[in-house]
Amino acid sequence: MNKGAIFTIGIITTAFLLFGSCAKDSISTRDEKAFCLHVQENDYDQTGPIINDFLDGLKKDKPDDILEKLANWLESISCVDQVSILCNTCIYTGPPQSELQVDFMINGQIVPMIMDIKMGEPLKFVRYH
Repeated sequence: MNKGAIFTIGIITTAFLLFGSCAKDSISTRDEKAFCLHVQENDYDQTGPIINDFLDGLKKDKPDDILEKLANWLESISCVDQVSILCNTCIYTGPPQSELQVDFMINGQIVPMIMDIKMGEPLKFVRYH
């Protein structure tokens, strides 16, 4: 193989490693296992720090867009069946809150929970009910 081909392969490999392997919108295997372990143990609120880490890692964007990214990210987690945004900035507290319905999959059963998200800067997990 000539030096030009080796150099090109090196550039492509480096670009892939830098830009392709660590998307901010994906959950690490370790975090997914921890998240789903909390769900399996019915300790839902312990997923809050993982959710807040995800929210903290997002670039500053419109809160509506971040809420949509959160719903999509949650749906990528193996123990989450479906997520729906029930209301956006509908709970008038300071700052306002939004609600998402998160349908967890536990032992083949769907367990629906409502997640409250504080719509401050940055968005933050509050609780499930």
